[in-house]
Amino acid sequence: VARAKGRFVLLVPWAGDPGLTRIKVPWFFRLAHDDLRQARALLEEIHGARRLRRVLVIAAASDHDSRTAAEALRRVATERGTPEPRSVQVGEDASDLDRAAAEARALGAEAVIFLAPPAAAARAARRLRAEGIAAAFFGPLGLAASAFLDAAGGAAEGMVLAAPPQPLPEVSPPMRWTMRVPCRHRQHLPRPRLRRPKRSADF
Repeated sequence: VARAKGRFVLLVPWAGDPGLTRIKVPWFFRLAHDDLRQARALLEEIHGARRLRRVLVIAAASDHDSRTAAEALRRVATERGTPEPRSVQVGEDASDLDRAAAEARALGAEAVIFLAPPAAAARAARRLRAEGIAAAFFGPLGLAASAFLDAAGGAAEGMVLAAPPQPLPEVSPPMRWTMRVPCRHRQHLPRPRLRRPKRSADF
């Protein structure tokens, strides 16, 4: 997210909360896809491309970003008409990891989606692999960071992270707004070079 109300810009690369740009605050800009778009990409890969049905979500009990991502996933599952994934929350307690592994085994999980911060997601991934859980692992773009990859080690091998298709089939009003704001505020920022979708949109 970039804040450009004043004479400075702050960048946070992985902010996924849809509210940041949907509330139409003109100085917020998204660098990554929001949680809803990432959830659509993940569920399309899991249910559409791979035809997996038994899905477990591992979320952090006390993390705001984890809660908003989990809510987005539930919303998209409802939109698709697919069952809401079973969810288990993890914290700092080692017993939470035992519970997550037991839940994955009881469900016969074919896919596990990690919606926890990097350190917590890495601990859970390692524990599930150590317990012999062979499900495919999935996660948001926020886990494409050394804080997760280094800590998860071999447990991250083959993990699939959300990457919605490009070019986007439609350009939302918030994105069009984002493209216009640098010019309106006279900032010396390069205009993004975007490949136009087949259905042209007015930037």
